[in-house]
Amino acid sequence: MVNPVNALRDLIDGDSSLAFTKGTDLFTGPLRPIADSKLPVNALFVLGRPSVIPLRVMGEVNEIRTLGVELILRYNEYNPGRLKAIDIMNCLLGQTPTGFLDTYTIQSEPLHSGPDNANYHKFNIVYMMVYEQAAA
Repeated sequence: MVNPVNALRDLIDGDSSLAFTKGTDLFTGPLRPIADSKLPVNALFVLGRPSVIPLRVMGEVNEIRTLGVELILRYNEYNPGRLKAIDIMNCLLGQTPTGFLDTYTIQSEPLHSGPDNANYHKFNIVYMMVYEQAAA
């Protein structure tokens, strides 16, 4: 079974120019507080988001599915964080993981969702992961 969240996370993990390591500063799931989990301040979180309904051609059993995958980058400073978020977008540009039909972002720039209570900056990027799901 195709897992869009893990596929995008692994694509990021495999790009040495981004310098993220799965389990160290690259995580699957929602943004987690630093104090509760002793995570690094500068970290990237990858999670699935609801998106469009599946497409199916009448008489066919397979569906074309599109899942939104959100990247949330937490960074201690605004400018370096924004540049890192742009680096992520540029590195993923035109890359589609094996097993997917297409991968694209729905925005031209990372969204700065403001500093959190600890004054760390958050940047969001949403990707659409398109794949064909075969009937069981």
